[in-house]
Amino acid sequence: MAQLRTFEYDLPSGNKVSFREPFSRDRQAVLGKLKETDRQSVEEVLAAFCLVTMNGNGFAEPDPRYRTKDWTIKDQQAYTRLFLEMFTIGEGDVTEIRDVAKKLLSGDSDTSGSTSA
Repeated sequence: MAQLRTFEYDLPSGNKVSFREPFSRDRQAVLGKLKETDRQSVEEVLAAFCLVTMNGNGFAEPDPRYRTKDWTIKDQQAYTRLFLEMFTIGEGDVTEIRDVAKKLLSGDSDTSGSTSA
């Protein structure tokens, strides 16, 4: 199993949060919690799911859909944006993945010059 990594971030309001890197199982857990009537994206809820502490205290709210309900929009957007920037693939990753795919489809099984996504 991968080692759990945690990070700290000062929100625009000055509050400090710690959060952890997500795993695929976390996304599956979030998908299981979302209801058709929810108005948050999977990514927003996943980011909240991975929150560990705020100002050194754990979160009393067990449901990640509501952990950031009292945050300012600026704090919520800044944290979610940071989380997504850190843990989702970007354009550079997509370009590399496309290059690897082209090599594999052309019959070249040597992808050693690439880094893993």
